[in-house]
Amino acid sequence: QAQNAFLKTLEEPPAYAVFIIICTDTSGLLTTVLSRCTQVSFPSLPSTRIKEYIKKNYPDETRINFLANYAEGNPGKIDRIINDDNFEALRITALESLAMLMSERLYSSYKVTEFLEKNKENVQEIFNLWLLFLRDVILISEGYSDKCVNSDLIDKLRTLSGRFSPQK
Repeated sequence: QAQNAFLKTLEEPPAYAVFIIICTDTSGLLTTVLSRCTQVSFPSLPSTRIKEYIKKNYPDETRINFLANYAEGNPGKIDRIINDDNFEALRITALESLAMLMSERLYSSYKVTEFLEKNKENVQEIFNLWLLFLRDVILISEGYSDKCVNSDLIDKLRTLSGRFSPQK
């Protein structure tokens, strides 16, 4: 019912109204909604502009390279991370839990399950962090540590990369 009312409003909007729908992924929108909208994409900012943004708005921040890489050109993502008191702890615990999973000990998988259950509202962020950690581990093992997103955790990632060959 709500979708029908929404579509009706899009089809016959009041003369005084302009609707702006903001989303990060249009794949979840109905094609009938997309067909009634003008899509405007905003490109990501280059790394140099992102670093300038961090230095200007957060002059005491020391994780500039990590933030610039992790934010993928999105200053809003930087603001969210810096203003989230729990992000860094979640990131470190996510790395530790990935190391536990890679240890191949059965007990470790239970600990990781507990971690995911406890942080289920952040599970997408945790999975994204895991993907970036694994990407960085492969880059390190192939000799491209300068391309790592998690440059501030390079020593921990090197330890993890020593456990496996890139093929594994």
